[in-house]
Amino acid sequence: MNIHPGLSKNQMKNAILIANEYLNMIPEAETPAHTEMYEGYYHVLDFKGEVELTTMRFYIRDFDRDRFENRKEQMHRIEEFLNYKYGEGTVSVKTEDTYYNMAEQILPNFEIVEAIKEGMEKAGFAPYTKPMRGGTDGSVLSQKGIPTPNICDGIYR
Repeated sequence: MNIHPGLSKNQMKNAILIANEYLNMIPEAETPAHTEMYEGYYHVLDFKGEVELTTMRFYIRDFDRDRFENRKEQMHRIEEFLNYKYGEGTVSVKTEDTYYNMAEQILPNFEIVEAIKEGMEKAGFAPYTKPMRGGTDGSVLSQKGIPTPNICDGIYR
């Protein structure tokens, strides 16, 4: 609740400070800067705030569906805690699944990957596999039921 600072003692809820508190409850060791390979993470994308209303947007990523679901539940547990601390309705978390780990679609159709590897080898390239740690066209297409592994041309390792 926004209130004049001169009258705010024991009344003001500063949305910026509460959002900061929420953000600080995300495990620092589970952010992109501290994870690699198949380690999941929370990634804050956007933070906009004023005293009355602050919004944040996150990506939650994990290579395991259960751990992915646990991460989403953790976001809601933080919401519940802060609502207990500051009053119901102070914090609102909305989660929306955009896509899941593409391996869920690729593994049952792994012959696609084998064919790509074989083609690369015939063309003189040494194929390698490496986890993708963010959203890609392949993950979006795979989510729609079209198994689409990402193919790198070797320019970035």
